[in-house]
Amino acid sequence: MKGQKIKYIGFYCPPDSPIKRSCSLAAVTKMTYIIQALKNAGADVEIVSPAWITEKPTVKQLSSKNDKKIVYPPSIYTSSRILRHILMWFSLLWLFFYLIFHIKKDDFVIVYHSMYLVRIITWLKKLKKFDLILEVEEIYSDVSHYSRLKTKREFDLFKLADKYLFSTELLNIKLNKENKPFAINYGTYQVEDICETPLNDGRIHVVYAGTFDLHKGGAKTAVLAGQFLDERYHLHILGFGSKDETECILSLINEVSTKTSARITYDGCLRGDEYKKFIQRCHIGLSTQIPDAKFNDTSFPSKVLSYLSNGLRVVSVKIPVLTASRINDLLYYYEDSTPQSIADTIKSIDLSSSFSSRERLRELDEDFISTIQEWIRKS
Repeated sequence: MKGQKIKYIGFYCPPDSPIKRSCSLAAVTKMTYIIQALKNAGADVEIVSPAWITEKPTVKQLSSKNDKKIVYPPSIYTSSRILRHILMWFSLLWLFFYLIFHIKKDDFVIVYHSMYLVRIITWLKKLKKFDLILEVEEIYSDVSHYSRLKTKREFDLFKLADKYLFSTELLNIKLNKENKPFAINYGTYQVEDICETPLNDGRIHVVYAGTFDLHKGGAKTAVLAGQFLDERYHLHILGFGSKDETECILSLINEVSTKTSARITYDGCLRGDEYKKFIQRCHIGLSTQIPDAKFNDTSFPSKVLSYLSNGLRVVSVKIPVLTASRINDLLYYYEDSTPQSIADTIKSIDLSSSFSSRERLRELDEDFISTIQEWIRKS
């Protein structure tokens, strides 16, 4: 088992890379965790990333050495929209030919599902007959309005997979009709070191950290819940959005603050150690979003794990992906998607009761690594 070579294909660039490439922060966070889990399982991982350069690098950045275990396409920075489009297609073409020459039959290959890669991986799977482990975070045709042809291609790729890495139990039920081998990974199970303790200033500190997207509604609903809290509570809003979305949230904070004895503050958009230290000073994390959005059926809310990994209690919308998960018993659900119901759930939490979210995440991490080791052993 030791030294089993695995190719991991997806749009990836290390968080500390000096050169910025086309990839999402959420995908990079998840892939970084899985890369480490694969290494912990005894694998030798090569990441093949078709991500192209998106920001103009300095001479110093260009001269810095890349991780030898990550393979990128040749790429340049361009501000031209037309050339960026050409660069994208070149990167995908490069990926196809790179894999044609570097993947052998029965190779152990993990692919992070992306609509950019659907046709390429479908063609390669049929040509090379390799062992395809498809990592499915969500069904993109559930989130975006794709044509029937694109939707069919996405589901055809799902059927071609030999094994799956699903982000929720519901994805397994929906897609794994032939009961193929699978593993469930909700997100990053890395338990954060304790670097701060919850504030002891006489208030209960509640935090919402996430997008200000008004269509998802999480930040707005969290702020509105503040008007039903009392002087015992301090509601912190962390996050990001467009200029208009941020101004809307700031205006709403000012408006609600005049109607409540609770304290409500906007504390910026924090990342890395700053984010970790800040939320560890809080007691309760909020995962508020529109419950009937279609993506909630299969997409796991990553902020829930972020809160739990830092030791917070979590107040969450009640959605099937959470109630079917192995962290269901750790969560506090609000029954109605109203600010009043959210506030009532917050106030119902007994902070003196025993709680061990970090221990549960360690168990999930160990089980996930064990599953990967079993797959490698049988490969």
